[in-house]
Amino acid sequence: MLRVGLTGGIASGKSIIGSFFERRGAHLRRADQEAHRLMLPGGPVWSEIRSRFGESILDEDGTIDRKALARLVFNEPAARQDLEAIIQPRVIAAMRVEAARLQAEGRVDVYISESALIFEADQAEFYDRIVVAYCRPDVQIERLMARDEIDRIQAGRRLAAQMDPERKKARADYIIDTSDGLEDTLARAEAVWAALKEEARRGAGRRS
Repeated sequence: MLRVGLTGGIASGKSIIGSFFERRGAHLRRADQEAHRLMLPGGPVWSEIRSRFGESILDEDGTIDRKALARLVFNEPAARQDLEAIIQPRVIAAMRVEAARLQAEGRVDVYISESALIFEADQAEFYDRIVVAYCRPDVQIERLMARDEIDRIQAGRRLAAQMDPERKKARADYIIDTSDGLEDTLARAEAVWAALKEEARRGAGRRS
């Protein structure tokens, strides 16, 4: 089983690429979905997040308002670090357990873990290959503004809070540029998928 990390900055197109790989037959795990599950009321991290960030980030039913939490952590680096320290170890542990199970079962050729923080969390060496989703900063800001309904200043702050995409590209095995629209993105993803399938078939080893 080829273990592939799919990463990239916010609004860079990771989810589109991940969904494409899943349709092609990969087993896809999304770190964001795991984090959302952990944050549900009564979940493993709900009380820790409430204690750290207060009642202002809760909806009336006690659910964590992720948009309110995002506004807070992207404006305060220490808060973002605290949130990642609460959530990331559990997300990573769950991913490793699942990958080990699938490896043992032998039914999956390509395992994709989609996560924005593979490099930041020092998880790159776990994967056999790393795919980085990238788009031009101007496109990324426009996408982020539309997706999260925020202004340009807020979008710029969120991009600035993340790891420089050029550093991620420098450490990638494959780069998929999503700047030029869906059709072009999927064509690039198709080429990368073909390469990953071939590496899985050959039993390609870990990254050097």
